[in-house]
Amino acid sequence: MRRAAILGLGKLGGEELGYGSDWDIVLAYEPPRGDAEAADTFGAVHTLAERLLALGSMMAQEGAGIEIDLRLRPWGRKGALIYSLDGFVRYHRTSGEMWERHAALKGRFVAGNEFVGRRFERVLRAVSYGRGLSPEDDLAVREMKRRIESERLKPEHRHTDMKLGYGGLTDIEWLAQRLQLKHGRTNCALRRTNTQAALSALASHGLLDGAEADSLLETYALLSRVRNAIWLRTGASADVLPEAGADRRAIALRLDYSDTLFGRAETQLEDDLREHMAGTRRIFEARFRE
Repeated sequence: MRRAAILGLGKLGGEELGYGSDWDIVLAYEPPRGDAEAADTFGAVHTLAERLLALGSMMAQEGAGIEIDLRLRPWGRKGALIYSLDGFVRYHRTSGEMWERHAALKGRFVAGNEFVGRRFERVLRAVSYGRGLSPEDDLAVREMKRRIESERLKPEHRHTDMKLGYGGLTDIEWLAQRLQLKHGRTNCALRRTNTQAALSALASHGLLDGAEADSLLETYALLSRVRNAIWLRTGASADVLPEAGADRRAIALRLDYSDTLFGRAETQLEDDLREHMAGTRRIFEARFRE
């Protein structure tokens, strides 16, 4: 497709895919000048989007554990499957919301026409970094994070959910992304789609303490490895360790924990997770509200 490009968002955009990650994508195209040819291009790209969704459903039925997700496009489920680059610009000038500016931080060209894809990347960079983080914007970011914890995180999993829990992946990601939104307008080096690269850049420019960044990077890597190991053992995505038993022990052994004088492999894994997540939460609470 000469005039169309696919951008990845979320884990796909950040090159952070795990075995159970959704593939968040948006499609953009650049219409030719002629009205008839533009209509033909729109129809062809729309067909491509429908085929991608059908392929995602087929892969899920085959047990691939992958969902191709276009819900981050303008207007979400209510919007068209595809937009022109000019359409994206108009949308974000008139109707874009703070959560979409936040999501655009992860935008990365992944397939299709490179010229269109790179232009699309620049549009999303302008959406995210075109202005600093005003007090109103900052309040909106904090409120979004608060709602995730109050509406999506189960109370009984506050300290064990490796994605949404206290000290989980979202704490690390939202801390890095808030600092990117706050300082990325004037510092291009912070404009990284990958969370680990963003943390390293923030530390290099004095916006995170080096020890804090190292701790966050270590926790991020551990949680990602554990979630992948759960998928490999159970064939399903999960953000909490399985109940004590054969699965939990097998996951610990896969991650190179072993029985020692300090406890069984699964106990050491639990302790390691608890310690890392508690440390990450302390950093998050100190830094996210600065």
